[in-house]
Amino acid sequence: MATLNLCAPAPVLVERCERLDGLLGRWIIELTSEAGAALVPYGRSGDTRQLGDTILASDGGAYCRPSTYLEALEVCVGHHWRGLRLLFQPDLLDGRTSWPGGYDAQSYLASNQRVWEEQYGSHAAHADCDGMPALDPRFLSDHIGTDMVESLESLEDYPVLDENDWSALELERQAEAWESWAAADWRKEVEKQLQALAPDEADQYWAEDRLDEVESLDGKLVELFYACAEQANEYWQEESDGSQWIRCERIVESLNLEDLKTLTGLALLPPSQEWRRQPYPWPGADPSPLVESLAI
Repeated sequence: MATLNLCAPAPVLVERCERLDGLLGRWIIELTSEAGAALVPYGRSGDTRQLGDTILASDGGAYCRPSTYLEALEVCVGHHWRGLRLLFQPDLLDGRTSWPGGYDAQSYLASNQRVWEEQYGSHAAHADCDGMPALDPRFLSDHIGTDMVESLESLEDYPVLDENDWSALELERQAEAWESWAAADWRKEVEKQLQALAPDEADQYWAEDRLDEVESLDGKLVELFYACAEQANEYWQEESDGSQWIRCERIVESLNLEDLKTLTGLALLPPSQEWRRQPYPWPGADPSPLVESLAI
């Protein structure tokens, strides 16, 4: 393996890289379309190489393996930055969907990435590397570049760039989960409770049919869901795959008869009170039932 090309980079560039090197992240050499034969990867495909895992061809045809940012800087300077650049990828900006499996990043990471890209995506120091933000330290000389580094340093103490955006993203994912599965699960739980109050002659679809008759059912189910969730002290939780989860089967334990009566407009009764639907001949009074019968 050849000795690295010891071309000394500018001290100010070394200082910037040293500051980034103290953060959570990784250094990457990215080959561009101008790389040419002198910079072809050895034994690997693609155009990005993580330091220590990468072998790059030198001008002389031998190979070198930069394993630190200083060695990588020497390689870049030695090639006069033609066909390659050195990038730093901060771990706390990695909001990408992971593969295989297609799992989402944790919400705070996804929020960090979109906040970062909104604030700094047009700056010269910002780079997109495999769908994740990265920094080119050559372009961190202005006040915005200073802000970028300070923002990254702040994440080391508290790993969220914007609390409001993080909260908004969690709500977005909860809405997605509601549309994807929770709305259907909640309706099934409500149907079970309603079916338990069906007339003896009713079939197994009685509760489903009664709910279908409710005007603006979807909105009413959402309102009922969150009212019962608060009463049950059940809240959305983020899973390790970035998805949002909540226990509908626990929430429905807070659903009561009055809730179902309000939702459906039906004259529901607990089983112990079903006798009120039968004619009761009070002396001198109309023998009509005290409570109307439910439709079958």
